[in-house]
Amino acid sequence: MAKLLDGQCVQELKSSGRLACLAVRLSLEFRDTNPPQEFLQVEKHMRICLAATAGLNSMRTISPSEPLLAEGAYIAMADWSAAEALLQHIDDSSVSAGDQGELIAALIVLLARDDVVRSQEKSPEMLDDTELRNDGMFTGRVVTVVQLLRALFTKQEQTNWPLSLEEAFKGGYVWFNHFIRAEDNDVINQEYLWRLISRGAAVICANNQRGVDIVIPILFGEALWK
Repeated sequence: MAKLLDGQCVQELKSSGRLACLAVRLSLEFRDTNPPQEFLQVEKHMRICLAATAGLNSMRTISPSEPLLAEGAYIAMADWSAAEALLQHIDDSSVSAGDQGELIAALIVLLARDDVVRSQEKSPEMLDDTELRNDGMFTGRVVTVVQLLRALFTKQEQTNWPLSLEEAFKGGYVWFNHFIRAEDNDVINQEYLWRLISRGAAVICANNQRGVDIVIPILFGEALWK
């Protein structure tokens, strides 16, 4: 976490530290060509530079898929509003909001997941290393699909569905603490999605992906098969 935040105190995060947390969890992009905040993120907050011109007049950067960094960012985001911070950086730091609202949707889903995970916090004596959702942590990071959907929708909305959540998603689990951004529509298939769930990643689809903007892999049962 110290590397991601450039040594900033979690309780007193600067604007750049909050942007780093959002970037690693939401795979943020910048709408302008290399604004100052993008250079700062590469210099001090673990953002990766893929290519650069001579003299660093222009460069191509990404937020990498790093589950450990994303977990640290999740912890750091407990005491401030991610929505307010994201809006600030969309306005002030040239962060791209996306074309179809997919970034906002990803944030809403991610915050719902965070709420469920925090509700599962256990004391050390309650831990069970054999439990799928425990993962050896004080907080169970694997949640059921039903838990996630209940955190996203009101009880009234749930009662209007023709099939109960318990029936539709019985035995379904999700594990993700960050989103990655697909650059190719062809990667949205079973061959790649099973790898993403093992990495704790969900997907913001490529621009013009037909019919879908974000994908969250679901595991039914307790075994991951290729």
